[in-house]
Parts: sequence; structure tokens; C-alpha cells
Amino acid sequence: MSTKAPKISVVIPTWNRADWLPEAIRSAAGFHEVLVVDDGSTDHTAERIREFPNVQWHFAPHRGPAAARNLGIAHASGDFVWFLDSDDQFTKEAKVLAHRLIREHDLILIRSNARSREFNTRSWASLLEAAQEELPLQSGCFLVRRSLLQDVGGFADTYTNAEDLDLALRLGDRPCLVVESPSLFHTGSPPDQRTLDPQHTAAGMRWLLEREAKSAYPGDPNLRRELLAKALRSTSRALVGQPEGWELYLLGLDLQRGAQRWRYLAGYPALFAARRILK
Repeated sequence: MSTKAPKISVVIPTWNRADWLPEAIRSAAGFHEVLVVDDGSTDHTAERIREFPNVQWHFAPHRGPAAARNLGIAHASGDFVWFLDSDDQFTKEAKVLAHRLIREHDLILIRSNARSREFNTRSWASLLEAAQEELPLQSGCFLVRRSLLQDVGGFADTYTNAEDLDLALRLGDRPCLVVESPSLFHTGSPPDQRTLDPQHTAAGMRWLLEREAKSAYPGDPNLRRELLAKALRSTSRALVGQPEGWELYLLGLDLQRGAQRWRYLAGYPALFAARRILK
């Protein structure tokens, strides 16, 4: 039986964030390898990457973060992959704690909003059960064995702004460990325009609902629907007053009724109307 310590590959997708990227790279120093996937940047990203000769640089035409992360997975050699957005940074304790955790777990989720500095974890029978808590599911939260990512096909190679939740759903029946605290990374700049774009956000949610209707995801269907209902509530509130927000409200009516979210169902139309009037 091998006693060799598992290794972590850090994959950093980036697109036109040259001024933020160096701090992200520096924060990942000391891991097995750092792979920066340049998703067709047109700024001076290439110049900044050349400042770090030990970093792997992979350039690809602009197709979005899912495709960039998949390219990173394909070139990674570590046993585990940890995704870091190019405007985020790992904390000082990230490397030590991460290497301690991966000795016994294949799927680890890290809270990005923890306030406590004490080390605290919780094991779950499945990711779907863990996700019923208020658990952010952006890509930086995932520290995953590379073979597991390959088994589920990596990120859906689409540009629909729902790749992170889709991956969580496809990993939904796998046991996982949640790092409740401390946060092992923190965010830098505001999210890019695509994250805030109503059309792409709504398209991503429509796509997830279509996949759920086709039974594309494993695990307990009740937990899947509750997770999707929660995502729809959050997204529709973020888009309240915009046509896409109303569309998501209507699309999610059956899910919200099943989840017995009566306050949301009754209150959203009035909130939407009020926001439209204020506009």
C-alpha cells in the first residue's frame, strides 16, 4: 500500500484580470503545481504570467470558465484539484489544512464566508445533504480528487453561468467533508459582468431545470429539488424587477410549492411589482 502523500494541483482560470492574477498565483505558492488557464484574454495577462516561470500557462480561445477549468483538469498531474478564481487568494493556512484533509477524503467543500478562525469540519453522507445548509457552491469551494472529477466529466462545457451548481448536482450522491471554518480563501474584486448578466443567469437556471427534468443528476430527488428551489429563490431575488427574475419565479412555482416556501411564493410578486415601479 502506497504511503506517498497526495498532491494538489491548483487550477486558476482567468479572463482579462491581469491586475488581479499575480496575487492569486502568489497565494498558491507551495502546492504541487499551479496551472493558469488563460481563457482568451486580450489584456496584458500573458505578460503577468511570464513573471512566474514555475507556473504552467495554457492559452485557449475564449469559451468561458467551465472550458478553462476542464483544460486545467486535463493538464493537472496532482491527485487532487483545487480551483481558484483569478481574483481570489488562498489564506496562509490553506496549504497545511488542505493537505491534512485530503489524506482521508475525496470530496471537500470549503466555506468562503466563515467568520470563525477555529478549525471545524463536518462529515456528510452526501453532498446533497450538505448543500441543504447555507453552503456556497462556487468553484473555489471544491477540493476534489482528480479521478472523481474525471468520472463525472468535469464541468459542463457550456457558457450558461450555472457550471458550479451543475457540478455539485452531479457529485450530489458522493460523501463529502465540509470545512466550516476557517475560510481557506477570500475574494478579491467584484464578480465579472457575466456573473451579473441577467440573460446568462436565467439561461443557466433554465438549463439546470431541463437537466433535472431529464433525471440527469444522481442522489435523492427530494434533496435535488430543494437545492434547485433554493437556487431559484436566490437568483430570482437577485434579478427582482427584471424580466428574467419573473421568468425564474414562474419556472420555479412547482419546486417552491413542493418545498412549502409559501412566504416567497406570496411575497415575490409584490416585491417584483414594487421594484418595477421604482424603475
